Amino acid sequence: MPDLCDQCSAIINKHHELPPQITEPFKFGYGKYTLYEDADAFLASVRAGCVICKRIHGEAHSKWWERLARDMKQKVSISKSAWFHMQYALVPSEGALRVEFEVKGGLIDMHHFRHLRIPLRIVATADAFDAARGADLATDTGPGPAWSIARGWLQTCLESHRSCGHDKGDFLPTRLLYIGTGPGDPARLCYTKYLKSRVQYISLSHRWGNIQIFRLLRENRLELEKKLPLDRLPKTFLDAMEVTRCLGAEYIWIDSLCIVQDDQSDWRYEAARMGDVYRYSWCNVAATGFEDSKRGMLVERDSRVVAPLYIRRHYRYKKSLLPFAVQSMPTAGGNTFDPPAKFRSHAQEQARRTAIFPNGDYVCFDERFWDRGITLAPLMGRGWVFQERLLSPRTLHFGADQLFWECREAESCEAFPNGLPRDFHRSATYKSERAADALGRVTDESSRKTALDAWNAVLLSYTSAELTKQCDRLPALSGVAKDMQNVLESRYLAGLWEAALLYQLLWRLEQPDRLGIETSGAPSWTWASTAGTVVGNNLVPSHELAERTLAELIEANVQPLDDEMGEVEAGSVTISATMIHLIPTPKRFDPREIGQKLEDVLSPWIFFWPYGTRDYTKYSAESQKPRGVEIDPIIHQDRSQKLDEVYLLPIVNHDGTVKGLVVVPIDPENLDGPWKRCGMFEFKPGAKGAENIDALIAEQDKMEGGHRTIQLI
Repeated sequence: MPDLCDQCSAIINKHHELPPQITEPFKFGYGKYTLYEDADAFLASVRAGCVICKRIHGEAHSKWWERLARDMKQKVSISKSAWFHMQYALVPSEGALRVEFEVKGGLIDMHHFRHLRIPLRIVATADAFDAARGADLATDTGPGPAWSIARGWLQTCLESHRSCGHDKGDFLPTRLLYIGTGPGDPARLCYTKYLKSRVQYISLSHRWGNIQIFRLLRENRLELEKKLPLDRLPKTFLDAMEVTRCLGAEYIWIDSLCIVQDDQSDWRYEAARMGDVYRYSWCNVAATGFEDSKRGMLVERDSRVVAPLYIRRHYRYKKSLLPFAVQSMPTAGGNTFDPPAKFRSHAQEQARRTAIFPNGDYVCFDERFWDRGITLAPLMGRGWVFQERLLSPRTLHFGADQLFWECREAESCEAFPNGLPRDFHRSATYKSERAADALGRVTDESSRKTALDAWNAVLLSYTSAELTKQCDRLPALSGVAKDMQNVLESRYLAGLWEAALLYQLLWRLEQPDRLGIETSGAPSWTWASTAGTVVGNNLVPSHELAERTLAELIEANVQPLDDEMGEVEAGSVTISATMIHLIPTPKRFDPREIGQKLEDVLSPWIFFWPYGTRDYTKYSAESQKPRGVEIDPIIHQDRSQKLDEVYLLPIVNHDGTVKGLVVVPIDPENLDGPWKRCGMFEFKPGAKGAENIDALIAEQDKMEGGHRTIQLI
């Protein structure tokens, strides 16, 4: 048995004897049971080394726990009551058992009150034991057992994983850092065109953070070709060099030292090749668990907290309880279900708990260790890292508490060195995992819909990450776009694909809380012109959809700055469609307030003006409403815009929902000039005016000026 406190040990061997507590059930039929009601007692258990308590403690910053214990000791006013409660529940889950811990504590009416939920998974399958077999976790992630495991992962991948790509052609980055085979070898910057043969190199993914790091500049380039000043490099770079030697390579690529940082032309040239740098690397080393490069990527740890727990449950059953374990209650449909705790006697409750947790050997592990260690780690919030991870054939992650391995055929970690157990399930809510899975399904034989769905998943995840410079929005995804182009065989237009351009224009911001932030150069019709998480449209051209398409794409062009997949100088899309002039209005309409911004409108109602006029003197003096029909579309705005300049441009009627663009003329006095997109709209069945929308569009189409060909820029 691992080191456990009395309370955590009771979960395994005495849970069936605890009196049922039926208040606030975790799930229907599974009650909560108190673990600790004293913060000091819990922290004492952490200090004493209880493995489960230490895992729970790691879910929140140590300063929060210290402040919580202090609040519990201090006398507080009536309006500020300190509170702490730790509970758990045992819940059957997909052939396994989940222990769900819940922690609540803090000053109830203060912001530092916390509510934590920590799920531990208990499984007894042979697969889980096989996955954990051979785990040898040292007290740190430095040279030793951890690096031996990493070498084993790399060797297995190179020898037996066909889809990971061993021989990837002759590509080499423009520059590499030569580090030799030992610490005594002088490290230097070298140009690969002078190498006599192709070499294997390691790439590095890291966060620059808020620190000033040593960089390659025009003024020090010749100096670095002679020798790298190791004493001026951040600790992460030095650690990465040691890892490179350990993996058997003599060269490493680090962005800040292999791209001339104060030479814009060099940066643009190398940015266009960035995808290939990671695609053709021997292995990518990622400082995944760290905010910057200052402290390095090797950590000390309590290996007992990281390793899976091996537990053995042994209890002599009372024969009198066994019959209750299979009792159930009939439902109206003739099926049966386990009765909720409040309907069971104490004996029945003991028997039920005994039945779902029988005697035997088990492996217990944190159900969210991959999410915490990889998906939600600091490095994954950096926009450039998204494509670095997706394109690298294999990645060795240095996490906050252990090493992780990803390649196209395997995923492992120190706790499960032989691969993740089948009982392990990632959370489906994490966007980066969905994007990686989606792109992994794309092959040359993939259907267009599968490929475009994958692209939408990529967009959702990629645009959730941060970029220091918004003008990098397209360059930081250019490598992934090149791969996708090989599948779609379509022209790439500033983040959208010509094969489905009319429908791809219907993207929207997931949470439009950064209105008005625009990327210089990118045209308004592409998501690259805004900041924020982008939700793509999943419509794909088809004969059936063509019959419901309400607009026609005339022409589309972009002017790339250098790379056709990267930053653009300008672009335009020409569309022929019905134009509907919108006049949004507050609850009490006042023509003098036409200049209000959309986010300031108090009422969602929008009036349809079927005459294509901008003469506001035609409002009825009695009702102060425009002469027309009232409709209520949902508008997803992506930039601020005055109301009297907003027009709807319907694109498609899909399953009764009309979708289109919200556009405005650059010059409100010249409707024949260029236009700009400022959002998209949806008009769903059941909305006000929905029964008339088709007729209204048809009527407007016949009006003079109702159907236009406009150029979006």
